Amino acid sequence: MDKKLLKVSLVLFLLALMGISFTSNALAAQKYLVGVQVYHFGELIAEPVLKVEADQTAGGHYTVPGEKQYKIVVLVRPMADDQVSVSLQFSSGKLNIQPNLLVDIGKETSATIDKVRLVLLVQNGD
Repeated sequence: MDKKLLKVSLVLFLLALMGISFTSNALAAQKYLVGVQVYHFGELIAEPVLKVEADQTAGGHYTVPGEKQYKIVVLVRPMADDQVSVSLQFSSGKLNIQPNLLVDIGKETSATIDKVRLVLLVQNGD
């Protein structure tokens, strides 16, 4: 009887240990490196690179002496193993664009919105 109780206890302990292991892996957030090139009328006006955690908004204000200031905000959501949805807001002076793009991880994606061309590269950041 004691051996049976010991086996049941061991099995329950191992199941609990596996449950904790899977939970900690599921809670670890995916990180991405997002590179953006912004062109206005063919001129490169911004080239930020941001480290972004999945489902977390990241961004900032950037100022280059003698150049224009700009603000960029990025939200990356995993969609499939090799694709993410990128919601982006870019503003500089009177420019203000807010595209939502589905991009392949590791491949450049180009889009034109209101005379602004974006070249976007999302890479795994782990």
